[in-house]
Amino acid sequence: MGRRDELDRLGGLDRPETPAPLAEGGWGAVAARDWPYPVPPTRSRKVRGGLVLAVGALIGLVHAQVHAQPAPSWKQMTSKQLATACHAPDPAQRAACVGYVSGVYDLQFAPTPPRGVCPPADFTPDLLAQVVTAYADTHEDGPAPAAIGQAIVRFFPCPEPRR
Repeated sequence: MGRRDELDRLGGLDRPETPAPLAEGGWGAVAARDWPYPVPPTRSRKVRGGLVLAVGALIGLVHAQVHAQPAPSWKQMTSKQLATACHAPDPAQRAACVGYVSGVYDLQFAPTPPRGVCPPADFTPDLLAQVVTAYADTHEDGPAPAAIGQAIVRFFPCPEPRR
């Protein structure tokens, strides 16, 4: 059953069929003249072009913000700054040290350490912080994440197989 038949069955609306889209030049004047409901006006090309331009500019701004560089005031933590936090008597600074070291370890070495690195069975975040602090105290200052990686590689080598 077509739509027209269904409308007739429901109460019969006496209105003409819509013209074919390409008949007599399209929907324009024919549809407005024959169809009992007004055809909503379409946006002009200028309005659509302006809308497209505005959306494009908005996307460009969002894209620029996503790829923006970090604020110039942000500086990466150094190994000496990390060691200072680890040596601090303040529990909050000590917790910040353990959290920072654990986070870098999780990103670089977990869940499977690289070949040649064998942490002990009793490996804890506090032990890791102690090892990193000992490394930072005895080496030159540099980026803290690199110092954490070097400390782990140097303090936890795998035992050489016996021959």
